[in-house]
Amino acid sequence: MVGNDVVHAARQRRIALYGAMMDLDASLASPSARATWAAHVHRDLTELRRALADHVEEVEGPDGIMARITLEAPRLADRVDALRSEHPELTQQADAITARLEALEDDPDEDEADEVRDAALGLLGALARHRHRGADLVYDAFAIEIGGGG
Repeated sequence: MVGNDVVHAARQRRIALYGAMMDLDASLASPSARATWAAHVHRDLTELRRALADHVEEVEGPDGIMARITLEAPRLADRVDALRSEHPELTQQADAITARLEALEDDPDEDEADEVRDAALGLLGALARHRHRGADLVYDAFAIEIGGGG
């Protein structure tokens, strides 16, 4: 059976990632005409990228939950690999949006802001689906709810 320390660490990363997702969503929802919109979105996207990197490091590490699932529930190895394979794409999406934001002037026009907003909302959707599949995988492996918001 999976150790409480592994579940606790995964749950903490899950909570941090969810919180960063909610912060970014709140910044995206604010009026883009506001002078600080781009700066706030950039700040929250940077924090999301950090939380995603921490999530990847934790779950893919040698003692992380993915290794434990593969060891204790090898029938789920394909699902572990599928989730693991999503991490580079999610990271690339976050990096691309960050680069797009950094290329904008401090006062983006409506079309530029809409493009950034649409890309970031796409990332948030992809992250939400990734988190849901991860929660299902942990439950299927250990019959433990990982929790952590949303």
